[in-house]
Amino acid sequence: MKTLWSCCATLRRWAWLPLLLLALACGKGGSPATGGPTPQASSPDRLRIEVKQQGLVRMDYADLLSAGFIQGPLAPGNLHLSNQGQPVALNVVCADGRAMGAGDYFEFFAQDIDTEYTGTNVYWLSLEAGTPSPMATRAGAVSGSSLPLAVFQDTLQLEQNLRMNIGTPGAPQADHWFWVKLTAPTAMDFPFQVAGLAEANGISTLRLNLLGSTSGSVSPDHHVRVSLNGVAVGDLRWTGITTTTQDLPLPPGALLPGANTLTLSLPGDTGAAVDAVLLNYFQVQVWRPLAALAGSLAFTLPANNLKPVQAGGFSRSDIRLMDITDPWNAAFIQPSIGTGPGGTYHLLFQDSAPTAKRYLAFTADLVTRPTHVELWHPGALRDTSAPVDYILITPRAFLAAAEPLCSQRRAQGLRVRSVAVEDIYNEFGQGFPLPEAIKAYLDFAYHAWATPPTYVLLLGDATFDYRDRMGTGKLSQVPCHLTITSQLGLTPDDNWYVAVDGVDELPVMRIGRVPAATPAQVTQVVQKFIQYESAATTGSSNALFVADNNDAGFASICNNLAAILPASLAPTKIYLANYSNFNQCTQDIILALNKGMLLTTYSGHGDVTEWAGEMVFDANYIPFLTNGNQLTFSFMLNCENGWFAMPGSYCLAESLVAAQGRGAIGAFACSGLGYVWEQNLLGTRFYSLIFNGTNPTLGEACSQAKILAYRDGASLDLLRTFTLIGDPAMRLKRLP
Repeated sequence: MKTLWSCCATLRRWAWLPLLLLALACGKGGSPATGGPTPQASSPDRLRIEVKQQGLVRMDYADLLSAGFIQGPLAPGNLHLSNQGQPVALNVVCADGRAMGAGDYFEFFAQDIDTEYTGTNVYWLSLEAGTPSPMATRAGAVSGSSLPLAVFQDTLQLEQNLRMNIGTPGAPQADHWFWVKLTAPTAMDFPFQVAGLAEANGISTLRLNLLGSTSGSVSPDHHVRVSLNGVAVGDLRWTGITTTTQDLPLPPGALLPGANTLTLSLPGDTGAAVDAVLLNYFQVQVWRPLAALAGSLAFTLPANNLKPVQAGGFSRSDIRLMDITDPWNAAFIQPSIGTGPGGTYHLLFQDSAPTAKRYLAFTADLVTRPTHVELWHPGALRDTSAPVDYILITPRAFLAAAEPLCSQRRAQGLRVRSVAVEDIYNEFGQGFPLPEAIKAYLDFAYHAWATPPTYVLLLGDATFDYRDRMGTGKLSQVPCHLTITSQLGLTPDDNWYVAVDGVDELPVMRIGRVPAATPAQVTQVVQKFIQYESAATTGSSNALFVADNNDAGFASICNNLAAILPASLAPTKIYLANYSNFNQCTQDIILALNKGMLLTTYSGHGDVTEWAGEMVFDANYIPFLTNGNQLTFSFMLNCENGWFAMPGSYCLAESLVAAQGRGAIGAFACSGLGYVWEQNLLGTRFYSLIFNGTNPTLGEACSQAKILAYRDGASLDLLRTFTLIGDPAMRLKRLP
């Protein structure tokens, strides 16, 4: 269980993301200090500094040398640190005050971070002469006081982000990760610890944040009883798919020092058919003694506090005190240090202010080091001198495995640039693994390059569980962007990346995505693509149509599309309405695919991994395919077969493309929900483009089909959710 004794120290997704500046500044020149060795004054390089916890961080001069950031003496005033585009105050300790050398160091206050994308905060060190941000030090010592402030009010935040709710109101901006779902009738206990309780000094409060996940015909349709350590403290009632945040005063004695248990009970007595709620978090506002725990104490003082402050319980006398109210401009305060009972030490200081202020006290042994340091050479991605037609974005570890595909595209006349997604994060996202960084790069490429790129391939797995909180093991190699769609809620949307021209959502580049978890899997899918394009055999002369049986519109769509086929292609129709034995239907689908199909179209109901309620085809049948010499392209006119961001697994479209030596060379499928009539529009447009005599690339056909269907009246959801799983620069291997 994650516990934070802080009401503001951890940066949450909805608080910090607007602070990011999606363009890194370039280094500035300057003059070195005079006297002694000439110190290094400026450099275009930056040092990426990663931290995972709040506190004072120290880096030595020797650390800068070993990282390759500097090569010799360094003017201390030239060090510039930033985080999320904000300058960060530094405490530079330099023996001679002119040039840093052996034994010299600098310190800065680092914030921890906890967002859906990352738990690692990133700081950037650069050399920019004349731009110091020194950390202030101010006096705060007092000689003594008979009535110092010895307690403070703090907030214990208890939250676990274990499940995403795609229908959260206000998502994706609103917090859409939750702890647990409770469905009435039920009760669940949530144990937690309280250290250093000073209950007698004031009333404690429990804040509970819940989301109703069902909506009934009665009001209220949610009922939650709340108890703490067996004492009833609240009875909550509300209605609909809405959030309720309740502050519940705790009776004296209800909150205990040490172990506590919160119990949420749903009696199921509202009259609603289903009463289900999601727990987001709970907070306990408590009074705590100003006493260190394990050598550290973070605390907030109220506005206009005029009392001296005494904080004890430290095991060492080298106590340091910082004002961290503005975490980018933290300041040292010099307190008085005294002795306490049992060989402990305390600090005493006074620092009145008209607003509430946040402080951190700690012993010197708790000064930390960065978790990782890496030299970064900025600017390469902003080079506009070399025209590019085709951008491949993948993790740095996959670049070598992807190179044969890049070579193949170059041999076909395309100007190719392969880019490590980590470089995009650094250059356009302040170092954070954000979808917004990728879009910023593509926006830059489209507007700054003399000739905008045509194709974008995202190569690597995606999951909405960016940090693998669910423990599936699937990593976010190239992240998905989640868009709210009208029918489903949060839905993966790659179209968003290439909608960079104006305020509409029309794609201006042709984008595709290919799944891969390792370099070996990249090699496998790249070989599959190259072999398909390079094989001496001609393409298939067959096209497969599969239609679901519970709506006549599905067969009608297939019939309409089959009528568009050129005479050289023979349609094979497998309609569920013609079968009483659906196992036979499955066998016929497999036999048809193994015969070799240029194009396979399914129209009907479906979900992430299967076709039809009868499950006539799903990922479990892919091993039975033997169509390696005549791979198909799969066009899926149903719901969710293209939901490419599942934690721990692939959607059906991905599974077909990722399958080694079989399956599909690509797939065009929906990551959300849709309607028969608009998918009929899309299918007609796609077939008309594919068979118009020009043999367009898959990216061109898929993008243009979406645009034309949207202009014909299809929903914005269709534009957002239909996704090409495959290489957008590939063409179908058609017969003449």
